[in-house]
Amino acid sequence: MFIISFMCIILLLFGGFKINEFLNGNKSKLEEAKKDVYDYLIEKEGYKEDDILEIEPSYSFVEAPENAYFAFVRFKDNPSEKVYYSRTVRDDETIISRN
Repeated sequence: MFIISFMCIILLLFGGFKINEFLNGNKSKLEEAKKDVYDYLIEKEGYKEDDILEIEPSYSFVEAPENAYFAFVRFKDNPSEKVYYSRTVRDDETIISRN
């Protein structure tokens, strides 16, 4: 009986973690999205590190998996505005675009 109870607790914990990941996104993928958007802003858009106030990675479970992770960016010149940057990952290629 103890083993069955223990297995049920393990399954509930694992299920809870999976549900949380489904609703809120994978933490490492959120950090990856943040880094991808940061690299895009610096390397492709020509922003300087000082120009960027905040990059807030986000996740949507209603999006297709390749589009589920994106970011909102606040810039120094307009701190009240959050700019949406989409992130698409296909076949090891990451595409960032401002929407």
